[in-house]
Amino acid sequence: MRCIKNRDESLTQRYEAATAKLDELQKERALRVRQDKAIVLFIRTLKKQPDVLDAWDDTIWTVMVEKAIVHRDGKLTFVFWGGTEIAVESKAA
Repeated sequence: MRCIKNRDESLTQRYEAATAKLDELQKERALRVRQDKAIVLFIRTLKKQPDVLDAWDDTIWTVMVEKAIVHRDGKLTFVFWGGTEIAVESKAA
């Protein structure tokens, strides 16, 4: 009887570990699907744009820039989706 109980506990632990791994993999897959859709949208948007911009384009700005950081000293840092950062000094008014 003890042998059956130990085997049952072992199988239960394996099942719970496998279920946890499955959940983790499903979350990772969902993240990759979202990233894939974002990349496809990014590429589609870029292909629609001219090679050289002659005017401000909100769509390009939104697609290219992940965030802008305003520092206490007034400096701005633009962080692009590819990881590139550009710091801009503020001009005194």
